[in-house]
Amino acid sequence: MFGLTPLGVFHTLVGLIGVVCGVIALARDKQISPRTRLGRVYLLGTLIAAVSALGIFRRGAFGPAHVLALLTIAALALGTLAGRSSLFGRVGHYVQAVSYSSTFLFQLIRRSRSRRFAYRRARPWSRPSTRRSYSVSTSGCSWPSWSASRCR
Repeated sequence: MFGLTPLGVFHTLVGLIGVVCGVIALARDKQISPRTRLGRVYLLGTLIAAVSALGIFRRGAFGPAHVLALLTIAALALGTLAGRSSLFGRVGHYVQAVSYSSTFLFQLIRRSRSRRFAYRRARPWSRPSTRRSYSVSTSGCSWPSWSASRCR
């Protein structure tokens, strides 16, 4: 399906369920909390998606997506530690909220497929960039990988 392996399909489906629950939890409760069912589904889905991402290799090497998966796992662990212990004292609730919210942000980061940047038209003499760019996508379109006519 769409050139994905079975692990890739599983990762995508679990990740989508988690993101949908995260959006609903953020809209309804203004936070992702393990005290609500949506929050628990989001956290479990995010953990499963992050762990399964470590088994997906497009080019056969450890890449930036794997680093994001490790950051997600670390943020989930930090949020859980902050919520269940008194290590952070009175700010433990805030550390938990920031940690869990950052995992939501990590899921929005994607690799840009375009090597064109917004300033490309202003400098037509420059060579195309060979660097991969990463951006935050909230609607399928993201800067710097967008063009005025369409989003990829």
